[in-house]
Amino acid sequence: MTVPKQISPIRLFATLLLLIFSIEGATMFALDSLSPRETPSWVSACIDAGLLAVVTSLVVWRLFIQPLKFALLGETAQNGSHFHAE
Repeated sequence: MTVPKQISPIRLFATLLLLIFSIEGATMFALDSLSPRETPSWVSACIDAGLLAVVTSLVVWRLFIQPLKFALLGETAQNGSHFHAE
């Protein structure tokens, strides 16, 4: 398991905004072209929101949660080595 390199918070935030914008745009175009015209607007809105939530949660997991996990594991390993050294 390799530790990811440090990424600046501003770059991370800009990446997240760009990804959400792209995902939402692609979802809207896909729903507009693939769904039948008689589909109620609330159905399209629910599908749009659901897809946005699922895809964005995967991106947030990758960009935020995994680095936090690595940081926690690193801290745990450092603290564990201090206890065994004594």
